Amino acid sequence: MNIKLFSLLILLFFEFLNFCYSITIEFIASVYDVGDDFQEVIVSGFNRYSKEHNLDIEIHRTSLSSLNSTKHVNDYAAFIEAKLKKKNKDIDIIFIDNIYANRFVDHVADLSKYLSKDIIDSYSTGIAPKIGYVGEKLVTMPIFIDVGVLFSNKELLDKYDRKPPKTWDELIETADYINKREKEKGNTDMFKYFAGYSNNELATCSTVELLYSFRDTIDSDIPNFKSNNALRALEKAKEIKEKISSDEEFRLPETELFNVVFQGNTLFFRFFYLPFEFMFYVTPLPGEKEGISASCTGGQSIIINNNISEEKKIAAGKIIDYFLSNESQKNYTLNNGKFSALKEMYYDDEVCSKIDCNLFRNLQLVSRPIHVWRNYDEYSIKLRNYMFDYLFGDITAKETLQKMDNIAFISSIDYSSDIGSVVIIITAILIILIISSIGIIFNKKYQYYLIMYNKTSWFIMLLGLCILISTNFTLLGQINDFKCVSHILIPIFGMSLFVYPTLIYEIIHFPETNKYSEIVKKYKEYIILGLIAIDVLYGILIYSISPYQAKPVYIEEEKNFNTCIIESKPYLVLFIIMYVFKFLVTFAIAVLTFTEYNTGKIYNEMRTITIYFYCNALLIILFIGINIFSSNHFYIQYILKIATVSTITFINYICIIWVRMYYEKSSNTGDEFNLKKNRHGASSSLSNSQMSVSNNPKITIISKIISYHNNTNSSNDNTLAKSGDKVFSSNYSTSQDFRSTSRLNN
Repeated sequence: MNIKLFSLLILLFFEFLNFCYSITIEFIASVYDVGDDFQEVIVSGFNRYSKEHNLDIEIHRTSLSSLNSTKHVNDYAAFIEAKLKKKNKDIDIIFIDNIYANRFVDHVADLSKYLSKDIIDSYSTGIAPKIGYVGEKLVTMPIFIDVGVLFSNKELLDKYDRKPPKTWDELIETADYINKREKEKGNTDMFKYFAGYSNNELATCSTVELLYSFRDTIDSDIPNFKSNNALRALEKAKEIKEKISSDEEFRLPETELFNVVFQGNTLFFRFFYLPFEFMFYVTPLPGEKEGISASCTGGQSIIINNNISEEKKIAAGKIIDYFLSNESQKNYTLNNGKFSALKEMYYDDEVCSKIDCNLFRNLQLVSRPIHVWRNYDEYSIKLRNYMFDYLFGDITAKETLQKMDNIAFISSIDYSSDIGSVVIIITAILIILIISSIGIIFNKKYQYYLIMYNKTSWFIMLLGLCILISTNFTLLGQINDFKCVSHILIPIFGMSLFVYPTLIYEIIHFPETNKYSEIVKKYKEYIILGLIAIDVLYGILIYSISPYQAKPVYIEEEKNFNTCIIESKPYLVLFIIMYVFKFLVTFAIAVLTFTEYNTGKIYNEMRTITIYFYCNALLIILFIGINIFSSNHFYIQYILKIATVSTITFINYICIIWVRMYYEKSSNTGDEFNLKKNRHGASSSLSNSQMSVSNNPKITIISKIISYHNNTNSSNDNTLAKSGDKVFSSNYSTSQDFRSTSRLNN
């Protein structure tokens, strides 16, 4: 007795340990048919399997249905998405509809890391990869699929010695023939063809199947909306409706369909496979030509919550391996009427003894366009509404396809397109012009260019212009996260390279001797390189965190396009810091440009700086405005940005090369010399008042800046008188004297 009791205690102890160390996986699913026990079958089946193989994994199931929930079932996908976005860890594996891989891609684990290689390889062909992959990530795997087929009335076809149609034209001809014969016999209420264009997801499937059935070969992809194939498909759909059907039959709700079907007076209808062989021939849907068909897939798939622990992900992977195994899939097909995405299933003798494997082998499966929009439901509604407008309205097939094309793709300016080619040519021409300017600047005939900037500064400025115009390339091709960051950083960095030498130049030539100008003059190359280094490091930081994300903008009746947004506020702070710094640099240049505008020794240089600075200011404000107040028109949005960047670059090029040359040549004429002399005379008459202002202890900064602005004397590297407060010298050198002096100072 004691031994038996001891043995029982030991057994209970090990059972307790097993309970403590087993992993419970929370499984959630939506049940649309409360009489369907499939979920209970697969969960209980795995739990038995786990015990038999000592996996120490148990599934706990939560099912949402009309009996225990209202809101959740009505929008199950939104409910799951909200849970995952909140980093919820209460659910581990989730049943979803086959259409939602793209919607959940950011919140689920990559199944290729947790499923066995044998399972992944066995599902590597057929419809499964098209349902499960988003890019390189295996988001989901189909537990079962539904397939679209054609049901043809056996009694009516046999009565008139007809076979199920293999082409759409055969469908029209057969339906027309039988309908006429039946009318002759008094049957005027025959339901000729239900196409599935009720106001729900079935209509999207019917549209996809129609298009896919008009491809050129079995191996061809679904025709694009701009193709003649697509045009013929839509025209054929309307022909079917007008010749053998009606608006009422085409859009009959599926809830009413089976009331009509079982009256025995329905000739053809399209629906997902059901075991109706006792009344109907069940065959693939027709195509434009014999041998081409289409079958839209439905069904349910499974995903793993990416927020759970690695231990749970591994356990979840073992569960999915079990669900997808050949043995489990065979059981689901034979006993639950759930059809497998595993192609080899339809070559199994036992399976083929229960279902028509020949039908399933010959179905040409097509998935719905689940990867077009992140929110597939919104896309599907738009697509089928356009189809309704065509079938039951006055819009043409071409107009319908154009609308479908607009919403189906994220538009971009392709490199090889007409606009893309023009942008590339203009950009290349500007880069060539900028680079060729080196020959002018360094030519002995035009040595006055080196009065303003030395060779290093010129190289930096021209490089900045080349980088600035390269912004155009970030607007070509599909906009992605990298291009979003580049579109902001490249023009800022390019403009910085262009303006830093100007800032240094103006500090050096400040019209009053000061220690800061002397320091900047002594270390100007190091200061410029230091500023550039800060920009480079800041750019590397921003690229590394990639704060911008390319998000699609969906515009009614217009082309969709990607726009760039920052979703995280902390990242926004980085850009605010950068913008504030650039604003301070710009503000400093604005103040110094105004201050030194009439300084005699750098008179021509300041005219050049003034022109390109204020032109840049206006164009940069325009560029920022375009980015903030975006147009909803794709081409306006992008072309305005490209035009603004190109204009900024071109104006800067014109100013620093040709406007500078104009002022230099003008200064060599007598009129220009007399003009400068008259300006100096006018200035001299103000010298006493300026000196008194300078010596006035109550003088304001603004007054002093205005005083500098009105003065035409040389800059601080000429002699400036010092008497208490610094005053300006009234000495004025001739044009040739100031040129030679400036060369020495630079």
